[in-house]
Amino acid sequence: MYRFIIFIIINILFESLNVCNAGQQPQTLDLSEGPRQGLMDAATIAAQTQLGVSSNNVNKLAMIYLFSNPHSGRMNFLRASIGLCSENLFPTTPTIVYVFTQPHQVETMKLELGKWLLPNVLVVPITNDSWQMHPSSREERSWHGKRWYSSDYRIMGNWRLSYMPAFARDMGHRYMLQIDDDSFILSPVGFNLVEAFDRHGYLMAARNIMTDHPYVTWGLPELARYYLVTHKLVPATLFEHCNPPNLTGLYSQFSDKQMLDELSPEEVHALEELKLPSEGGWDMTILYGNCVMWSLNWWFQPEVNHFVQLAIASGSTVRERWIDQAVIAMIWQMFVRKDQFLQFNFTYEHTKDPRIPNEFLSKHNRL
Repeated sequence: MYRFIIFIIINILFESLNVCNAGQQPQTLDLSEGPRQGLMDAATIAAQTQLGVSSNNVNKLAMIYLFSNPHSGRMNFLRASIGLCSENLFPTTPTIVYVFTQPHQVETMKLELGKWLLPNVLVVPITNDSWQMHPSSREERSWHGKRWYSSDYRIMGNWRLSYMPAFARDMGHRYMLQIDDDSFILSPVGFNLVEAFDRHGYLMAARNIMTDHPYVTWGLPELARYYLVTHKLVPATLFEHCNPPNLTGLYSQFSDKQMLDELSPEEVHALEELKLPSEGGWDMTILYGNCVMWSLNWWFQPEVNHFVQLAIASGSTVRERWIDQAVIAMIWQMFVRKDQFLQFNFTYEHTKDPRIPNEFLSKHNRL
């Protein structure tokens, strides 16, 4: 009799849970899929509160800054960067600007922006859950460039690769522009970027293309090679950046003095024993990460996003200092055809020289 009563109680509990869940599967927060309704974080809630429930962002560009200290000397750079966009980008491309900062600095940031806290500019908090390092990269002794690149700088790369696109998609955008506070659009863009992407089928765009160094791309070609082989994929333009121009040319060139100076004698000896080539390989062509735009629908395609998540899980976005820039370059070459890429031609500068922000703000203070 006692067992029968226990059995009845257990069945009642299970039935109650089924009613509460209405037959739904348990939800988990997976940044590769984006924050789901009911699991929205403080940043998403803050942004939606400021925009209002009736806001429709489907045809608006998401432009995202990451700026942690509103008291720093860089504040004028951010003001000028937004102000120049208000003159050269916003007139033709409807845009929502999200400025991420520390939670306790949100209200201060709004005050510091002053007249450049425009109606389409939102200040939102960086959440603790989003600012995390993957367990595979937490051993600091193995980090490249410990003297030059802080842990926050490295986490920034993971944040941009995982959280930032998920946030933009959760806010209803289809396209996002990653931009730095010291990035300045100095001439009119001249057309609607969202409409251009829709009309021409663009998946990515960037202002500057450059060559990086083995020091901050080490091992990435080998990861790409593994991914192409295991997923049976032929890359879009990647082999054009390899010597020889095929899978055998997809490797890291062992020739960077800065990297060698950073390694221990034992590590250098191990690499020499591996007999890595000092010529050829991947040419390390990248998109400069301070002004790059992409389609979120494309970003979250499984074959694209699984490579991004693999790069993060490898630990090398932190350990080898790939951050977001090298990974974005690799998915550009793996998954974007030439006709799907737009190189911006507006006048642009990325600089820490205060001349541009000082001149812009001085002009507007006189008006």
